[in-house]
Amino acid sequence: MTQQTEAQRLADALDALLGYRGINADVGKAAAELRRLDEVEKAYSLLLEKTYAQHRREEMTRPPTAQLDWSLYVTCPKCDESNDLSDPQHDTEHDISNHIFSNRWERLKDWEVTCEHCNHEFKIEKVEY
Repeated sequence: MTQQTEAQRLADALDALLGYRGINADVGKAAAELRRLDEVEKAYSLLLEKTYAQHRREEMTRPPTAQLDWSLYVTCPKCDESNDLSDPQHDTEHDISNHIFSNRWERLKDWEVTCEHCNHEFKIEKVEY
């Protein structure tokens, strides 16, 4: 009993199924093409892995960018809830942020605040860091 190649067995099965003789050569070509496609897929996967690794190396060597996120909290003396004065609701004209970022914190003494929770009006005594 001779051993048949996988392509030959597939060709014979297709011949039997379709009732067509002479498909063997085409199946051999198809099998070769499938092997070639498998190699292309492997090469593509390897390329993706190398590209990802290179991208990660570039990210690791690039200095990080700092991101400023600021807030200025004051607690309402009436309801004891926190109010963030950096929020646009409190700093509509950016006066608070201008005073903070230009180191003129003293200009916020007696700054009038309306609590966003209970609408109580009060003044800031000072800003602490």
